[in-house]
Formats: sequence, structure tokens, C-alpha cells
Amino acid sequence: YAKFRQTITQSFLVSSTGIVPLTLIPPPASYFQADNAGQYTVVRFPSQAIPPGAVDTVTVAFTPMFEGGQPGTFYLASNAQQGTLAIPCRGAGVLARLQVNNTTSPYNNNLTVSFDSVNVGTQKCLPITLYNPGTDSLILTKNFLSSKDYDFSYTPLTGADTALAPGATKTVTACFTPLQSGFRTATVRLNTNIP
Repeated sequence: YAKFRQTITQSFLVSSTGIVPLTLIPPPASYFQADNAGQYTVVRFPSQAIPPGAVDTVTVAFTPMFEGGQPGTFYLASNAQQGTLAIPCRGAGVLARLQVNNTTSPYNNNLTVSFDSVNVGTQKCLPITLYNPGTDSLILTKNFLSSKDYDFSYTPLTGADTALAPGATKTVTACFTPLQSGFRTATVRLNTNIP
């Protein structure tokens, strides 16, 4: 599993078991085949032939561009009798997501919470539900009222409460206590670790 913008590597050993040196043929002769083959790269390849009885290392990297499983095959070309070897590769991209008040789109940034009519001097509080339908943990790096009339208050999440595991829900509360009649507005800003 790799987060977006993260690269993870995996190495495997190649043994020369014949009586002549084993020559691994670098890319493009050795290559990846997958729906999204560009997510896989070779980052270390033996620069010389491997003597009989010796071992060397090949290292491949996975950098996800999509969420979910991304299987592929690395075809390692060599001068060995069996020729090109097919080596299965499996990587999964994970991504945090945020849905507010169960909206259908995790990317809806224009959500309105309406308090309707509230009598001057009384208070009405409404919950705002935050849900992470993604495959990676969501971190609220900031959550605050970024602009507001003085009639509004907000109780932010702090400390460990700012982390939402995949499938987790947290609730914040915004309150409206009108000081005078008329239309009043405020904006809650939620900054996250989503790339």
C-alpha cells in the first residue's frame, strides 16, 4: 500500500546458478506490463554480469497514480536458458477522502448549512458530519471559522480527534445566536492532508 505522492520500493535477489555469468538485460528489454505500467519503475539493476554462484539485487518502485489495487507483471530479460521471467507485482494506491453531511460527492466544496430563521437572542446549533469514505486516514490539518459575522460560533476538532480512519465519522458543531435581525453568514474551513 502506498499513499498518493509516495514511492515505495521492493527488492528481490537474482542468483546465478549456471556455469556461465548471468546477464540481466536492462529496460527496455526488461519491462512492466500492467493497465497503468507507468506506476512501476526499476530503480536498481545489476550493472555487470553476475558470476556463477553469486547473487545480485533488482529493486522496483511503485508510485500510485490511482486509488485501489494496481497489479502488473515485471518481465525480466536475461541470457538464462529459461529466457524472460514473468514476476508478478502488486501495489495498491490509498487515498483519504472527505464527505460533509453525507453529500454524494467527496469533492463538493460548496456545501451550505442553513439555520433558517432564529429569534434574536436565542441559539440554534447544527451538527456538521465529516466522513472519510477513502482507503487512507484523513487528517484535518485545520478546521475553523475562516470568516463570520459575530453571531456564529464553532467548536473545532482538536488533537487526536482530527484523524479519521477509513470509514470513520466525526461531528463538529456550528452555532448561530443572532444579535440582530437580518441575513448572517459564516464559513467553516476544513483543511486536510488529501493531496
